[in-house]
Amino acid sequence: MNQAPDLEEQSTRELEAGSGTRSSSMSLRIIRPPIYLAVCALALIATATFFASNAGVDLEAAVFGVYGAAGLVVWWIVRVIVDLFRFRGGSRFSPSRAAYIRSLAALPVALLISLVAVRTNLLLSARVFVSSRALQDIAADVSLPRDGNGDWVPRTAGLFQISEAEFLHGGVRFITTPCGFDECGIVFWKEGIPPKIGEDSYWHLYGPWWRWRRSW
Repeated sequence: MNQAPDLEEQSTRELEAGSGTRSSSMSLRIIRPPIYLAVCALALIATATFFASNAGVDLEAAVFGVYGAAGLVVWWIVRVIVDLFRFRGGSRFSPSRAAYIRSLAALPVALLISLVAVRTNLLLSARVFVSSRALQDIAADVSLPRDGNGDWVPRTAGLFQISEAEFLHGGVRFITTPCGFDECGIVFWKEGIPPKIGEDSYWHLYGPWWRWRRSW
């Protein structure tokens, strides 16, 4: 006579245990660190590194970079708000929750690193340093091949694609990239400051090397 209530009570306990297991599993799935945040952060750093290691950024890339970074920030904020509502029932000190919080920090850290990379000349200086021998070889040889009109033939020098070289008394100015509506490059100048022609701007990198923006 007492077996039926006992079986019913056992079934109830099993259902409750199963429900708890599913709830715990769902909670762990929800607060698992999202790998895509780290992937997006690394992609952002790689893109910023690529552009910051040249003398400038062309207009299309600048627009793409600004809107892309803004989109990532908006998406990150939305994800945080949504997940905060999902985590209300979870353990406050869950290890997986801590891992999730660390993963959320990946994007702000990546944005900060990218901003520093873009606002400084450290990466450009490193790229010039690696390419300095090839660039100096060009600077030392004014008789390099030219096309039928006597114009400069674009060529690769180290890690740079040189689209134009201007040989002046005292050094050489290289155009390496468009930047907005202007052109940007690097200058090898042995002594003093390179000459300012038109609306030229210079930023010293190290030794005889300068960053150059040619504006008309």
